Amino acid sequence: NNGGNNNTGNALLVSEIIATTELSDYVSTDRYFYDGNKLTSIVEEYSSLDGDSGVDYIYNFIYTNNKISRIDEYYGDTSQGIEARYTFEYDNQGRVSYYDYCYLTNSGTCEFYETNNYTYSSNGTVTNSYVNEVGSDYEESGTLTLQLDNNGNIIGGNDSYLEVDENGNSISVTVTGSFEYDNQNSPFKNIVGIDAIILNVISNNSLAFNAYNNCTSYNFDYSDDEDESDQYTFAYDYNEDGYPRQAIITDGIYSSTIDINYY
Repeated sequence: NNGGNNNTGNALLVSEIIATTELSDYVSTDRYFYDGNKLTSIVEEYSSLDGDSGVDYIYNFIYTNNKISRIDEYYGDTSQGIEARYTFEYDNQGRVSYYDYCYLTNSGTCEFYETNNYTYSSNGTVTNSYVNEVGSDYEESGTLTLQLDNNGNIIGGNDSYLEVDENGNSISVTVTGSFEYDNQNSPFKNIVGIDAIILNVISNNSLAFNAYNNCTSYNFDYSDDEDESDQYTFAYDYNEDGYPRQAIITDGIYSSTIDINYY
């Protein structure tokens, strides 16, 4: 590594995140494109050992006043039109105050509508009151509470919601998470408009919590199953500018490798 020196050198922008999972024939690659330091699109690609390859999703980003105001999601390519859309709003301090998600059918009808309302406290606590599948028979509401550190990293989380068990009874479930970080530069650090909230909405890879620094471990516990928990640890190799160029992620006995390239 670079001896813990995380603030010298160039301000880099991530160009590729390439994930290879143990016991899997597939490699996933996220490619990032920019206008200056503003993110214009992410293209998620896949390839396999048997030669199969293609594009899973494309995300196009729209900015308003240097904030990400909308993300248009496409499946495979853009020829079939927008598949889904995220819309963001901000408070007078520039923090995400609301976002919604809408899956668009061929007729343009919104399905699986989701709303998220954020409130912030002075001690770094963020509360998201969310509703999934609004107005449907499967509508589900819950409260996600996040704890941020002074850098804006998510260091704790508590998600409480209702679900139906195998007997048809409604039960309350709480998922508790805890996160630790290094003091190095995140791959996403220099992208205009990116913060921990936005990154967790848009990111489908294992670096979803790396908004400012790099997550070294996280753990999730589930109240409805005493034996169920998810534990991940990350080991990084850094380049000379203090950004990770590789991460080894361990989940129990399995591991995956993520290679990270920059512009």
